[in-house]
Amino acid sequence: MKVSLISGIVRGILTSVPKTMKNVAVYFNLHRQQFSILQNRKVIRYANELVLKNCKFVVQEGGRQRVIRTRRKNVHAFVVGEISKGGRATKRVTYNPYLNSTFVNERSEPVLTAKLARFRVKGGRPEVFYV
Repeated sequence: MKVSLISGIVRGILTSVPKTMKNVAVYFNLHRQQFSILQNRKVIRYANELVLKNCKFVVQEGGRQRVIRTRRKNVHAFVVGEISKGGRATKRVTYNPYLNSTFVNERSEPVLTAKLARFRVKGGRPEVFYV
């Protein structure tokens, strides 16, 4: 399935929404220092900023255990949802495979779903907020 964009990406910011917006997965790409957007297991775009709605925070336990065992990072945690044009999210969510088996908020409570998640790169590091 071909994904077309209305406008595209300007300076790493997703400025338009793919016509097929559902079921994308987002993870932070350490090599590019950008978020990779996957659809049907293929990277369709990279972005420094984007918003997802109807989100599910996913951690694949096998990949997490491999990180712990080998002390090498791999892609095993991501957020699944639908790309949105905008929205406000203020609660920070983080993930550290050595400390937690799920994404967690600032009080270390598990975050499994969210109405909205906002992603941005600041100083070469990912920031994710949810509501």
